[in-house]
Amino acid sequence: MKRNFVVLTIVGALAGLTLPFSSWGQPTLLHEFAGEPDDGKDPYGSLTLSGSTLYGMTHSGGNSNAGVIFSIGTDGSGHTVLHHF
Repeated sequence: MKRNFVVLTIVGALAGLTLPFSSWGQPTLLHEFAGEPDDGKDPYGSLTLSGSTLYGMTHSGGNSNAGVIFSIGTDGSGHTVLHHF
């Protein structure tokens, strides 16, 4: 059975956590991970924000099913697999 996972971001978190929790807004779907061979599966760990780009990794998926490192814009654009393990 194929399982899809999602990366979520909270608007307030991207604003530096300066807003009260109740005003963070709704989570936004940025990407559904499809798995192997071209995409990661099972996102793992924290995301790192640099400018308007998020960087993260997956536990599995990719061309060897050993995970990937990926980047994606905070608006959901430009999802790119940077490295397959």
